[in-house]
Amino acid sequence: MAEKVYPGWHDCANFWVKNASSSNIRLDVSAQLASATGNWDAFKDLLIVDIQQDGHPAVSGTPANWNAGKIPLNFSLAIPGNSGDTKKVGICLTVPTSATSEQIADQWISTNWKLYGDQTP
Repeated sequence: MAEKVYPGWHDCANFWVKNASSSNIRLDVSAQLASATGNWDAFKDLLIVDIQQDGHPAVSGTPANWNAGKIPLNFSLAIPGNSGDTKKVGICLTVPTSATSEQIADQWISTNWKLYGDQTP
């Protein structure tokens, strides 16, 4: 992700998740923003964060929403060794065009996320 943001800025990055459980289980995936550096008050209710796995609706929220607790991502990982046990996921950040330069003058340096895999029947 970029280091400098501005009104209307949008950027995405991809990552992979895998069900590496030693048990024969399927996992529902959730995410939570664990921490962020920089000026939290400037960004917590301003940015829009979308997380999406191909073919599934994106889950959107502000950093404050993502930080409040784990949020289901609308997809599961198949039983290990089966098709669908590894999936490409995208995360996108958007600064609304209505944001002012003053609102985003202090840049975030990084975010730390937690991903969860909850066992499903």
